[in-house]
Amino acid sequence: MVIALLITGCLPLYVVGTTPGEVLASRETDKATVSETPPVDEIEAPAEPTAEIQTTVEESTTYHLGDTGPAGGYVFYDKDSYSDGWRYMELAPEDAEGDWMPWGGGGVSITGTSTEVGTGYENTKIIISEFKNQDSNTVNPNPASFCDQLVYNGYDDWFLPSRDELSRIYQNLIAAKLGGFPEDTYAMKSYWSSSADTSDGNTTAFAYYLIGSNGNISSANRQFPGALPRAVRRF
Repeated sequence: MVIALLITGCLPLYVVGTTPGEVLASRETDKATVSETPPVDEIEAPAEPTAEIQTTVEESTTYHLGDTGPAGGYVFYDKDSYSDGWRYMELAPEDAEGDWMPWGGGGVSITGTSTEVGTGYENTKIIISEFKNQDSNTVNPNPASFCDQLVYNGYDDWFLPSRDELSRIYQNLIAAKLGGFPEDTYAMKSYWSSSADTSDGNTTAFAYYLIGSNGNISSANRQFPGALPRAVRRF
């Protein structure tokens, strides 16, 4: 038995069940298989990350009050989760604020603005639209148009904050001494909101503003040039 196995192991391949023709055919098949493999430079590159994946990465970043935001401003609000495309709000740095100016549009009826946090963007669009539709002579820039047209650090989605957004700026930045603001920076400054004051039924004359020295909210005639615009953005 041992001798038979050794002899068989020394015989040509076709003797143990494979003919020369079958061997050649097998080799040709192997060559064809190898030639079908695409060259390295023809292999399709991995797809770029989708917008959904990029958004997920951005949303994984956690910010705290006083942190520097994506646009170089200061984070002053966190609603704890993402909805409607945003979670945080940041205040533009001091070098991006405007000059003293009236709120504008005296005599122009402004309705539909809100005082709540998260509504400054919509308020700003309402103001600009109403000024354009009702009075082409409205002074420009005004606080709403100034913030809407601001481009800072490559970001152009700024807007004039609502009344309650201004209150959060005072509570979470100024009073908390966050964001690197000098204590006397706001001593003589007041800031316009995008919230028209229609509490007495008058829709053409008043708007809310923040008194920077103490955080109080007051209302002034829209033609009074006693406050500044300071833009914010959502992200």
